[in-house]
Amino acid sequence: MFEHISDEAEKAREAEMPNVVGVRFKRAGRIEYYDAGDLTLEAGDMVVAETQKGVDLARVVVSSEQMLATDLQQPLQKIIRRATEEDLRQLRSFRAREPDALRRCREKVARHALPMKLLTAEYTFDGSRLTFYFSAD
Repeated sequence: MFEHISDEAEKAREAEMPNVVGVRFKRAGRIEYYDAGDLTLEAGDMVVAETQKGVDLARVVVSSEQMLATDLQQPLQKIIRRATEEDLRQLRSFRAREPDALRRCREKVARHALPMKLLTAEYTFDGSRLTFYFSAD
């Protein structure tokens, strides 16, 4: 026996289904799920997204798919827009500055004889924050 779903019920069900994509902020980072809104995105697309640390660039690794809101574990943050060529240029510019920032920080660590090993330096997308990753006992 087939169940008949009214147009209103179908619209209500679709309203519960956000347009979700999986993105990675780092090459080998974990996949995070974001609300793509009205954007149709494919794997490989670069996007600008909201994060806890501010706005950042991410690569879509799981194409848009419809998921029930009840299947999502938390409220999703939003994809702001597709990345532009200017966004990509800006990202490359900050990435090019990271080795120098790491070198200068290593000098300060050595000067102060800090018991730590610097691993990498990373600017946020907008350049407002520089994070140093390190290991220490």
